[in-house]
Amino acid sequence: MNSTKIVETKSGRLTRVEPKVTACDPVCLFEDITNKWCFYTLDPTFRMGWEWNQIYGKTSTTTPVKYWQIKLAPFATAMGYIQMIMDISRLIYVDFIVDMASFKASTWINFIFTEAGYVCWGVGYDTQ
Repeated sequence: MNSTKIVETKSGRLTRVEPKVTACDPVCLFEDITNKWCFYTLDPTFRMGWEWNQIYGKTSTTTPVKYWQIKLAPFATAMGYIQMIMDISRLIYVDFIVDMASFKASTWINFIFTEAGYVCWGVGYDTQ
């Protein structure tokens, strides 16, 4: 099974490389030389994980304030592809496909800590 790999980009940041979509073995209710009823799918169909980022910097105001920001974003990605082929020789041939495009849904929580001891936080969601 393919797994997500962490690689370093040219800028020095670490990022994830998603695995390629691969075909799974077909599931056949029956299959012989001339007849079959099989289901074909692609992997992966559902994934869960999280992304996080942290920044330490200064504001660009006239009185700069040092801050530390941390963001955590749990997410889920889903896609679907199912193909059913029923081929009964000299009687019927059915080829049915359900293809759902990949999408990603995530929530996030963000905290900013200032050197003066203040904390600012926020939450939200995102879909792609």
